[in-house]
Amino acid sequence: MNELKEFKLERRTVLVEECYVMAKDWEDAEEMGYMEEQDWEFSYDEAEIYSEELDNVVNLNDERNRRIENDKT
Repeated sequence: MNELKEFKLERRTVLVEECYVMAKDWEDAEEMGYMEEQDWEFSYDEAEIYSEELDNVVNLNDERNRRIENDKT
């Protein structure tokens, strides 16, 4: 039987929204985006999942199962 290994998964998500404003220049436009209520619309999102094998970490499920079995005897 293959022994299971513990992995940590991390998902990084980028969410892009956009809105349109009338402004004098790009600085004014960015300030309006931060300071004023805008009608932001979803554009797209992107997610990536990364995995990392965890070494020398007690697998809590295995430890819990061992304790349960020991309590039964």
